[in-house]
Amino acid sequence: MKTKAEWQELSKTIVLRNLAYIGGRFQPASSGETFPSINPATEKLLADVASCDEADVDLAVAAAKKSFMSRSWSRVTGLNCLGYMPS
Repeated sequence: MKTKAEWQELSKTIVLRNLAYIGGRFQPASSGETFPSINPATEKLLADVASCDEADVDLAVAAAKKSFMSRSWSRVTGLNCLGYMPS
């Protein structure tokens, strides 16, 4: 198990994006707007997050439906799915 100091050091390497992940790619909210996400423990800004709205939800649902209907994911093992996750 990692120590608090190790976790704090690791947290410095995390890159937070202000983009939504829709249809296999990162993209800004349709409106171009963002909102601040604040760490409640430190009250410091974590990142400005894409402020997605109904248009973005519609895009995400359409992308998910397309992927689901293709049935391509049913042939991928859980371990192999990790390779598709963005870092």
